[in-house]
Amino acid sequence: MLRSLKNTFKSAIKSLEILYVLENSKPCARILANEDELKKIFDCLHNNSLEFSISNFKLKKINNEGYYSDKSEKIRWKKAILFCIYQK
Repeated sequence: MLRSLKNTFKSAIKSLEILYVLENSKPCARILANEDELKKIFDCLHNNSLEFSISNFKLKKINNEGYYSDKSEKIRWKKAILFCIYQK
């Protein structure tokens, strides 16, 4: 299952977040997704009976080499790429 999720989400951390929701270890997860991956992600969430909501803003990644966590800045956009995923 984890391998299949990693093929969709392209990240072990994102895949684990989704798996934790699927296994009821977490009530929800927040993930960021690239615009070109949205269809594949929506299909995966739907196929796994996961609901999601979409933010009304877009985040632009800031290059912060050398730091552990990613930094982003919020920008306006018609579609969102920050998801809150939860079990039905």
